[in-house]
Amino acid sequence: MKLVGSKTEKEIKSELLRNTSSVFSKSVESQVKTFFLDNDLDTTKVIVLDSFPDDRIVYYWLLIESRMVGRVEVELDCPECTGMDTFTLLEYRHKLSKIQQIKLAVAMELLATET
Repeated sequence: MKLVGSKTEKEIKSELLRNTSSVFSKSVESQVKTFFLDNDLDTTKVIVLDSFPDDRIVYYWLLIESRMVGRVEVELDCPECTGMDTFTLLEYRHKLSKIQQIKLAVAMELLATET
């Protein structure tokens, strides 16, 4: 998807940066960040696409190194039970809405410009 610098894209970029900073910044202690560090994964090559709570679990959708998407599940009652499933970009793109496609494209551009 080609990006055109629209207002929507700028808003998405701001949201992605804010979400990623809230999970991975040096001053923040998060279970997702701890999971990545404990598993020797590079947090500088990750963008938080989305997060949402569901009962006792918080789900995080992450773009990792512009090559895969991870879904991290953080159990609120059991932080050490954090786990991650990974998906190829093709699997993740399947049935994305237009706005989700734009969000993914913006996230990929962010990672490309940071490396």
